[in-house]
Amino acid sequence: HNEYLSMKDEATEEESKHVLKLGYQCLAGSLIWVSRFAHKEIAQGISVACRVMSKPSYKAWDHLLQMVAWLRDHKHRGMRFTSDAMEHGLVATCDASNKADLKDSRCQYSYVIQWLGGTISNVSAKLTIAGYGSPANEYMAIRWAASKVRKFRNLIFELGYAEVIQKPTKVYCDNNTAIHWLKTGKITDGNQYLDLAYHQPREWEREGTILVLGIHTEGNVSDLGSKPCGSKEYGLFLDVLTGYSKWIIRHPRSTISFT
Repeated sequence: HNEYLSMKDEATEEESKHVLKLGYQCLAGSLIWVSRFAHKEIAQGISVACRVMSKPSYKAWDHLLQMVAWLRDHKHRGMRFTSDAMEHGLVATCDASNKADLKDSRCQYSYVIQWLGGTISNVSAKLTIAGYGSPANEYMAIRWAASKVRKFRNLIFELGYAEVIQKPTKVYCDNNTAIHWLKTGKITDGNQYLDLAYHQPREWEREGTILVLGIHTEGNVSDLGSKPCGSKEYGLFLDVLTGYSKWIIRHPRSTISFT
């Protein structure tokens, strides 16, 4: 379904009670675990479905059944990791939508962290605060991705694989303005209200643990988790997300571009 769910959806009490009786909460809870451990491609779908856990509609129920049908048809797929997929090392991408939930004005964000060609961490969730425009949403997404990268860098070091993290971990974003804010520290009306924690990646980049770079939207694997996607996006990213295809950056941007 190329649409969002929201508590602002007009579901009658009778409709919600019927959907709850069908087992909406049980099914949604089960799909969360499938999303976390095996089929990360449904992360955005189940995140959105959980927005209406207490008052689901028939539309929300259809969303869940579509995910069940997808899992049935792809039950033999999983997550692949290969020892020869080391060209990117430990790497992350992040993305954020600018379509706000009608209830609280917060937008969906996503990040994907990969190692050995497969995804080791993937989040699709609503931002904790409302952002003022797309750059702010993307800027906040960078922070969440970078903080998870630091967790894995520490874990990899403690496991004795320091050579994996000798260089800064690349965090890719497809919003030029958000990257510009991070690189320069520029304060504008678009970011001056953000809490201090959202500016942490500037410090982490200075100390050499991360390197934030630009990427074309059609190379951003996190696109699958930031909004409802169709066949085009699944064609571009599904195999990369699950480790069945190597991630190729088709439009690399080593510097900031404002064109």
